[in-house]
Amino acid sequence: MSLWILFFDIFFAYYQSVGNHYRASYIRKRPTGVYMTPYKDLSGESGIDAYEIGPDSITVSFMYGDFQYYLYNSLRPGADVVQTMVSLARQGHGLNTYISKTVRANFFKKW
Repeated sequence: MSLWILFFDIFFAYYQSVGNHYRASYIRKRPTGVYMTPYKDLSGESGIDAYEIGPDSITVSFMYGDFQYYLYNSLRPGADVVQTMVSLARQGHGLNTYISKTVRANFFKKW
């Protein structure tokens, strides 16, 4: 019986590291329990780690800083700005620059 358990443990560990790699590279579970999409970072210089798009919002996860998660919605900074941020997030380029130059500290919530 213990041989089957050992076999299952080895197989499961292998599946988690290899077989599930494709899915894991696109969706990451954050400590908050929220599933976020990794930011493509085509320039290789962004401080953004991942994002989650909501109906009228976007949550951005930064790699550095005292606060990791920032919520931007239709109230702050506004629907037009959020739509631009969603477009840049999906492109994988320019979101960090847009936030630092245009949006700045105009976020709804940080944690």
